[in-house]
Formats: sequence, structure tokens, C-alpha cells
Amino acid sequence: MHLQAFWRAAGLSGQALANGGKCVVSGNCDRGPLCVVFDGTSSSGNAALIAFIGGEQHLQYETLSVSVCIAVWQYSVKFILH
Repeated sequence: MHLQAFWRAAGLSGQALANGGKCVVSGNCDRGPLCVVFDGTSSSGNAALIAFIGGEQHLQYETLSVSVCIAVWQYSVKFILH
């Protein structure tokens, strides 16, 4: 958990559009899950990034097990933070 919006400190908006990138799990997905990310930092400064899975990625990932979804989310967090 980040206490500050590190992306703002770096002069970035915190917004991203993606095709999901390379899929990191086995199964019926052909790319990673994230489609769009927004800066959700509150007016009081509580840092947050809000990420959405949509379209084709949603259809592919909705059939995966919970444990696989957790692994994908952990990878996605690493992707966002690097």
C-alpha cells in the first residue's frame, strides 16, 4: 500500500489505457486483464489507483478460478508499480 500518490510526485496522471499486455497465467486468456487505470486519489490525499477489466479480457478472465484471478491481480499490481 502506498501512502502517497507516487505517480503524481513523478508528474504523471495515474491514467493508463492498455490492451492487457502479455498473459501471465495458463488458461483461456491471451493477454493480461487491465484495460484502463484511473487516479482515484481522494480530495484528502488518500492515494488510490482504480483499474478496470473490460471487453474481451473480462470474458476471458471471468471463467478463471479465484486463485488464478488473485495471481493475475498481484502481477497487475507489480506491472502498475514498475
